[in-house]
Amino acid sequence: MNPSIFFIFTRNLILKSIRKKFPYPSIGIGGISMGGSGKTPLVMEIIKFFLKNKIDIALLSRGYKRKEKKLKTIFENSKVEVFEIGDEPFLIFKKFNIPIGVHKNRLLAAEEILKKKNVSVFILDDALQIKKFYFDLNIYITDEKEILSHERFFPVGTIRDFRHEIFSADLIIVNRKMKEMDTYKVPFLDKRKKVYFFANYILIGFRNLKGEVINPSRRDYVILVTGIADPTSLKRFVAKNFILVEHLKFMDHHYYSQKDVDRILKLKERLKCDYIITTEKDLVRMPLREDFIIYPEIKINIEKKFYDYLSGFINKINPSQKCDDISGPHR
Repeated sequence: MNPSIFFIFTRNLILKSIRKKFPYPSIGIGGISMGGSGKTPLVMEIIKFFLKNKIDIALLSRGYKRKEKKLKTIFENSKVEVFEIGDEPFLIFKKFNIPIGVHKNRLLAAEEILKKKNVSVFILDDALQIKKFYFDLNIYITDEKEILSHERFFPVGTIRDFRHEIFSADLIIVNRKMKEMDTYKVPFLDKRKKVYFFANYILIGFRNLKGEVINPSRRDYVILVTGIADPTSLKRFVAKNFILVEHLKFMDHHYYSQKDVDRILKLKERLKCDYIITTEKDLVRMPLREDFIIYPEIKINIEKKFYDYLSGFINKINPSQKCDDISGPHR
Protein backbone atom coordinates (compact mmCIF):
# COMPACT_ATOMS: atom_id res chain seq x y z
CA MET A 1 0.00 0.00 0.00
CA ASN A 2 1.25 3.46 -0.90
CA PRO A 3 2.10 5.18 2.45
CA SER A 4 0.89 8.47 0.97
CA ILE A 5 -2.69 7.17 1.07
CA PHE A 6 -2.66 6.63 4.84
CA PHE A 7 -1.02 10.03 5.42
CA ILE A 8 -3.57 11.86 3.22
CA PHE A 9 -6.50 10.06 4.84
CA THR A 10 -5.29 10.93 8.37
CA ARG A 11 -4.51 14.53 7.42
CA ASN A 12 -7.93 15.06 5.85
CA LEU A 13 -9.68 13.55 8.85
CA ILE A 14 -7.89 15.83 11.33
CA LEU A 15 -8.23 19.04 9.33
CA LYS A 16 -11.88 18.47 8.48
CA SER A 17 -12.66 18.09 12.19
CA ILE A 18 -11.67 21.74 12.69
CA ARG A 19 -13.00 23.06 9.38
CA LYS A 20 -14.67 26.46 9.46
CA LYS A 21 -15.89 29.14 7.08
CA PHE A 22 -13.27 31.50 5.67
CA PRO A 23 -14.31 34.79 7.30
CA TYR A 24 -14.31 36.92 4.13
CA PRO A 25 -16.23 36.54 0.83
CA SER A 26 -14.20 33.98 -1.04
CA ILE A 27 -13.83 31.55 -3.93
CA GLY A 28 -11.63 28.52 -3.34
CA ILE A 29 -10.19 26.76 -6.39
CA GLY A 30 -8.42 23.43 -6.28
CA GLY A 31 -7.78 20.02 -7.77
CA ILE A 32 -6.89 16.51 -6.69
CA SER A 33 -3.67 16.32 -8.72
CA MET A 34 -0.34 18.02 -8.04
CA GLY A 35 -0.65 20.08 -11.20
CA GLY A 36 -1.73 20.11 -14.80
CA SER A 37 -5.49 20.10 -14.24
CA GLY A 38 -5.88 23.76 -15.27
CA LYS A 39 -6.13 25.62 -11.96
CA THR A 40 -4.10 28.64 -13.11
CA PRO A 41 -6.03 29.18 -16.40
CA LEU A 42 -9.28 28.85 -14.42
CA VAL A 43 -8.12 31.39 -11.82
CA MET A 44 -7.26 33.79 -14.64
CA GLU A 45 -10.63 33.34 -16.31
CA ILE A 46 -12.47 34.01 -13.05
CA ILE A 47 -10.33 37.09 -12.36
CA LYS A 48 -11.11 38.37 -15.86
CA PHE A 49 -14.82 37.87 -15.29
CA PHE A 50 -14.80 39.69 -11.94
CA LEU A 51 -12.77 42.60 -13.28
CA LYS A 52 -15.24 42.88 -16.16
CA ASN A 53 -17.95 43.17 -13.52
CA LYS A 54 -15.93 45.85 -11.66
CA ILE A 55 -15.64 43.73 -8.52
CA ASP A 56 -12.73 44.52 -6.18
CA ILE A 57 -10.80 41.26 -5.94
CA ALA A 58 -7.52 39.99 -4.54
CA LEU A 59 -5.65 36.72 -5.01
CA LEU A 60 -4.39 34.60 -2.12
CA SER A 61 -1.76 31.99 -2.92
CA ARG A 62 0.73 29.79 -1.17
CA GLY A 63 3.35 30.73 -3.75
CA TYR A 64 4.55 27.17 -4.17
CA LYS A 65 8.36 26.78 -4.41
CA ARG A 66 9.06 30.50 -4.12
CA LYS A 67 12.46 31.21 -2.60
CA GLU A 68 11.13 33.47 0.17
CA LYS A 69 8.87 32.06 2.88
CA LYS A 70 7.78 35.20 4.71
CA LEU A 71 4.39 36.81 4.17
CA LYS A 72 4.39 38.94 1.02
CA THR A 73 1.64 41.30 -0.10
CA ILE A 74 1.79 43.27 -3.31
CA PHE A 75 -0.54 45.90 -4.67
CA GLU A 76 -1.20 47.55 -8.01
CA ASN A 77 1.98 48.60 -9.85
CA SER A 78 4.30 47.04 -7.25
CA LYS A 79 7.78 45.93 -8.31
CA VAL A 80 8.27 42.25 -7.56
CA GLU A 81 10.42 39.34 -8.74
CA VAL A 82 9.15 35.86 -9.54
CA PHE A 83 11.17 34.19 -6.76
CA GLU A 84 9.50 36.42 -4.15
CA ILE A 85 5.93 35.26 -4.80
CA GLY A 86 6.15 32.19 -7.06
CA ASP A 87 5.56 31.70 -10.77
CA GLU A 88 1.75 31.48 -10.81
CA PRO A 89 1.08 34.60 -8.68
CA PHE A 90 3.78 36.44 -10.65
CA LEU A 91 2.17 35.57 -13.97
CA ILE A 92 -1.28 36.59 -12.69
CA PHE A 93 0.08 39.87 -11.34
CA LYS A 94 1.73 40.67 -14.68
CA LYS A 95 -1.54 40.10 -16.50
CA PHE A 96 -4.07 41.68 -14.14
CA ASN A 97 -2.20 44.01 -11.73
CA ILE A 98 -4.40 43.07 -8.75
CA PRO A 99 -3.55 42.83 -5.01
CA ILE A 100 -1.95 39.50 -4.14
CA GLY A 101 -1.11 37.97 -0.78
CA VAL A 102 1.34 35.06 -0.65
CA HIS A 103 1.79 32.89 2.44
CA LYS A 104 0.90 29.41 3.67
CA ASN A 105 -1.52 31.14 6.07
CA ARG A 106 -4.06 32.55 3.60
CA LEU A 107 -6.12 34.17 6.36
CA LEU A 108 -3.14 36.17 7.57
CA ALA A 109 -2.44 37.27 3.99
CA ALA A 110 -6.06 38.37 3.56
CA GLU A 111 -5.95 40.43 6.76
CA GLU A 112 -2.76 42.17 5.62
CA ILE A 113 -4.34 43.12 2.29
CA LEU A 114 -7.48 44.45 4.01
CA LYS A 115 -5.36 46.88 6.01
CA LYS A 116 -4.68 48.76 2.76
CA LYS A 117 -7.40 47.79 0.30
CA ASN A 118 -11.13 47.19 0.15
CA VAL A 119 -11.72 43.72 -1.25
CA SER A 120 -15.16 42.38 -2.19
CA VAL A 121 -14.00 38.83 -2.95
CA PHE A 122 -10.82 36.88 -2.29
CA ILE A 123 -9.87 34.27 -4.88
CA LEU A 124 -7.78 31.48 -3.37
CA ASP A 125 -5.58 29.53 -5.73
CA ASP A 126 -5.05 25.83 -4.96
CA ALA A 127 -7.04 26.31 -1.76
CA LEU A 128 -9.15 23.19 -1.48
CA GLN A 129 -6.14 21.35 -0.07
CA ILE A 130 -6.42 23.60 2.99
CA LYS A 131 -9.29 21.46 4.37
CA LYS A 132 -9.59 23.56 7.57
CA PHE A 133 -11.51 26.23 5.58
CA TYR A 134 -14.46 26.13 3.25
CA PHE A 135 -15.42 29.08 1.07
CA ASP A 136 -18.49 30.86 -0.26
CA LEU A 137 -17.87 29.14 -3.59
CA ASN A 138 -15.78 25.96 -3.80
CA ILE A 139 -14.63 24.96 -7.29
CA TYR A 140 -12.71 21.84 -8.22
CA ILE A 141 -11.15 21.59 -11.66
CA THR A 142 -10.16 18.13 -12.77
CA ASP A 143 -8.53 16.57 -15.77
CA GLU A 144 -10.99 14.43 -17.71
CA LYS A 145 -8.91 11.31 -17.06
CA GLU A 146 -9.19 11.87 -13.29
CA ILE A 147 -12.97 11.63 -13.63
CA LEU A 148 -13.04 8.65 -15.98
CA SER A 149 -10.41 6.51 -14.25
CA HIS A 150 -8.58 6.14 -10.95
CA GLU A 151 -5.17 7.78 -11.21
CA ARG A 152 -2.21 6.76 -9.06
CA PHE A 153 -1.14 8.59 -5.91
CA PHE A 154 2.14 10.44 -5.59
CA PRO A 155 5.00 9.47 -5.79
CA VAL A 156 3.91 6.77 -8.26
CA GLY A 157 1.51 9.16 -10.01
CA THR A 158 0.46 12.80 -9.72
CA ILE A 159 -2.65 12.41 -7.55
CA ARG A 160 -2.42 13.99 -4.08
CA ASP A 161 -5.98 13.58 -2.81
CA PHE A 162 -8.90 11.16 -2.95
CA ARG A 163 -11.23 11.44 -5.91
CA HIS A 164 -14.27 11.65 -3.64
CA GLU A 165 -12.94 14.96 -2.28
CA ILE A 166 -14.41 16.69 -5.32
CA PHE A 167 -17.85 16.02 -3.81
CA SER A 168 -17.12 18.83 -1.35
CA ALA A 169 -17.17 21.31 -4.24
CA ASP A 170 -20.14 23.50 -5.15
CA LEU A 171 -19.25 22.98 -8.78
CA ILE A 172 -16.73 21.00 -10.80
CA ILE A 173 -14.98 21.85 -14.06
CA VAL A 174 -14.08 18.85 -16.20
CA ASN A 175 -11.13 19.93 -18.34
CA ARG A 176 -10.76 18.21 -21.72
CA LYS A 177 -7.58 20.26 -22.32
CA MET A 178 -6.55 20.25 -26.01
CA LYS A 179 -9.48 18.06 -27.11
CA GLU A 180 -12.56 19.42 -28.84
CA MET A 181 -15.25 20.81 -26.56
CA ASP A 182 -17.82 18.11 -25.87
CA THR A 183 -20.32 17.51 -23.08
CA TYR A 184 -21.70 14.25 -21.78
CA LYS A 185 -23.18 12.69 -18.66
CA VAL A 186 -20.77 11.76 -15.88
CA PRO A 187 -22.54 9.13 -13.74
CA PHE A 188 -19.89 9.50 -11.02
CA LEU A 189 -21.02 13.11 -10.54
CA ASP A 190 -24.71 12.74 -11.47
CA LYS A 191 -25.16 10.14 -8.74
CA ARG A 192 -24.21 12.80 -6.17
CA LYS A 193 -26.21 15.52 -7.96
CA LYS A 194 -23.11 17.65 -8.41
CA VAL A 195 -23.07 20.72 -10.66
CA TYR A 196 -20.40 20.35 -13.35
CA PHE A 197 -19.35 22.07 -16.55
CA PHE A 198 -16.94 21.10 -19.29
CA ALA A 199 -13.95 23.08 -20.50
CA ASN A 200 -11.12 22.84 -22.99
CA TYR A 201 -8.15 24.91 -24.12
CA ILE A 202 -8.23 27.20 -27.13
CA LEU A 203 -4.93 28.09 -28.77
CA ILE A 204 -4.83 31.82 -29.45
CA GLY A 205 -1.37 31.67 -31.02
CA PHE A 206 2.33 31.64 -30.20
CA ARG A 207 4.28 34.50 -28.65
CA ASN A 208 7.85 35.18 -27.63
CA LEU A 209 9.05 36.86 -24.44
CA LYS A 210 8.53 40.31 -25.96
CA GLY A 211 4.87 39.47 -26.54
CA GLU A 212 5.33 39.42 -30.30
CA VAL A 213 3.14 37.05 -32.30
CA ILE A 214 5.13 34.18 -33.83
CA ASN A 215 3.82 31.93 -36.59
CA PRO A 216 5.80 28.68 -36.57
CA SER A 217 5.36 26.26 -39.45
CA ARG A 218 4.26 22.65 -39.15
CA ARG A 219 7.58 21.77 -40.81
CA ASP A 220 9.62 23.45 -38.07
CA TYR A 221 11.85 21.36 -35.82
CA VAL A 222 11.26 22.13 -32.16
CA ILE A 223 12.46 21.26 -28.66
CA LEU A 224 9.86 21.21 -25.90
CA VAL A 225 11.01 22.38 -22.44
CA THR A 226 8.65 21.96 -19.50
CA GLY A 227 8.74 22.38 -15.74
CA ILE A 228 5.11 21.53 -15.06
CA ALA A 229 3.55 18.58 -13.23
CA ASP A 230 1.88 16.94 -16.21
CA PRO A 231 3.09 17.97 -19.69
CA THR A 232 1.38 15.03 -21.42
CA SER A 233 -1.32 16.96 -23.29
CA LEU A 234 1.10 19.75 -24.27
CA LYS A 235 3.64 17.25 -25.58
CA ARG A 236 0.92 15.50 -27.58
CA PHE A 237 -0.20 18.83 -29.05
CA VAL A 238 3.36 19.89 -29.99
CA ALA A 239 4.15 16.49 -31.54
CA LYS A 240 0.96 16.69 -33.60
CA ASN A 241 1.60 20.18 -34.96
CA PHE A 242 5.40 20.34 -35.33
CA ILE A 243 8.41 18.07 -35.70
CA LEU A 244 9.23 17.41 -32.06
CA VAL A 245 12.89 16.45 -31.80
CA GLU A 246 13.40 16.45 -28.02
CA HIS A 247 11.49 17.02 -24.79
CA LEU A 248 13.45 18.31 -21.79
CA LYS A 249 11.32 17.65 -18.73
CA PHE A 250 12.14 19.40 -15.46
CA MET A 251 10.43 19.20 -12.07
CA ASP A 252 7.24 21.18 -11.49
CA HIS A 253 7.93 24.88 -10.72
CA HIS A 254 11.63 24.39 -11.53
CA TYR A 255 13.71 27.59 -11.45
CA TYR A 256 16.06 27.36 -14.42
CA SER A 257 19.75 27.91 -13.68
CA GLN A 258 22.38 29.20 -16.06
CA LYS A 259 23.56 25.59 -16.39
CA ASP A 260 20.06 24.60 -17.52
CA VAL A 261 20.01 27.47 -20.01
CA ASP A 262 23.39 26.47 -21.46
CA ARG A 263 22.18 22.90 -21.84
CA ILE A 264 19.01 24.01 -23.64
CA LEU A 265 20.85 26.34 -26.03
CA LYS A 266 23.56 23.78 -26.85
CA LEU A 267 20.91 21.16 -27.56
CA LYS A 268 19.08 23.52 -29.93
CA GLU A 269 22.32 24.24 -31.77
CA ARG A 270 23.32 20.57 -31.98
CA LEU A 271 19.90 19.44 -33.20
CA LYS A 272 19.53 22.47 -35.50
CA CYS A 273 16.01 23.23 -34.27
CA ASP A 274 13.97 26.25 -35.31
CA TYR A 275 12.25 26.94 -31.98
CA ILE A 276 12.26 26.09 -28.33
CA ILE A 277 8.67 25.75 -27.13
CA THR A 278 7.87 26.13 -23.44
CA THR A 279 4.94 27.30 -21.32
CA GLU A 280 4.21 30.87 -20.30
CA LYS A 281 4.60 29.80 -16.67
CA ASP A 282 8.02 28.26 -17.40
CA LEU A 283 9.13 31.36 -19.23
CA VAL A 284 8.90 33.60 -16.13
CA ARG A 285 11.32 31.20 -14.39
CA MET A 286 13.71 31.01 -17.32
CA PRO A 287 16.57 33.53 -17.79
CA LEU A 288 16.39 33.32 -21.57
CA ARG A 289 15.68 36.26 -23.87
CA GLU A 290 16.12 34.85 -27.36
CA ASP A 291 13.29 35.35 -29.86
CA PHE A 292 13.26 31.67 -30.83
CA ILE A 293 11.90 30.74 -27.39
CA ILE A 294 8.13 30.77 -27.76
CA TYR A 295 5.07 29.68 -25.82
CA PRO A 296 1.49 28.81 -26.80
CA GLU A 297 -0.95 31.46 -25.61
CA ILE A 298 -3.85 29.39 -24.34
CA LYS A 299 -7.29 30.39 -23.10
CA ILE A 300 -9.58 28.12 -21.14
CA ASN A 301 -12.98 27.81 -22.79
CA ILE A 302 -15.83 26.90 -20.41
CA GLU A 303 -19.51 26.25 -21.00
CA LYS A 304 -21.61 29.43 -20.90
CA LYS A 305 -23.62 28.09 -17.96
CA PHE A 306 -20.50 28.47 -15.81
CA TYR A 307 -20.52 32.25 -16.33
CA ASP A 308 -24.21 32.35 -15.50
CA TYR A 309 -23.35 30.57 -12.27
CA LEU A 310 -20.66 33.18 -11.49
CA SER A 311 -23.15 35.95 -12.22
CA GLY A 312 -25.52 34.42 -9.69
CA PHE A 313 -22.71 34.26 -7.15
CA ILE A 314 -21.90 37.96 -7.64
CA ASN A 315 -25.55 38.92 -7.24
CA LYS A 316 -25.72 36.84 -4.08
CA ILE A 317 -22.69 38.34 -2.32
CA ASN A 318 -23.28 41.84 -3.65
CA PRO A 319 -27.01 42.40 -4.39
CA SER A 320 -26.36 45.94 -5.64
CA GLN A 321 -24.16 44.49 -8.42
CA LYS A 322 -26.14 43.06 -11.31
CA CYS A 323 -24.31 41.34 -14.11
CA ASP A 324 -27.08 39.69 -16.13
CA ASP A 325 -26.07 41.79 -19.13
CA ILE A 326 -22.51 40.51 -19.25
CA SER A 327 -22.81 36.87 -18.28
CA GLY A 328 -21.18 34.45 -20.66
CA PRO A 329 -17.69 33.87 -22.00
CA HIS A 330 -15.47 36.86 -22.74
CA ARG A 331 -13.34 36.08 -25.75
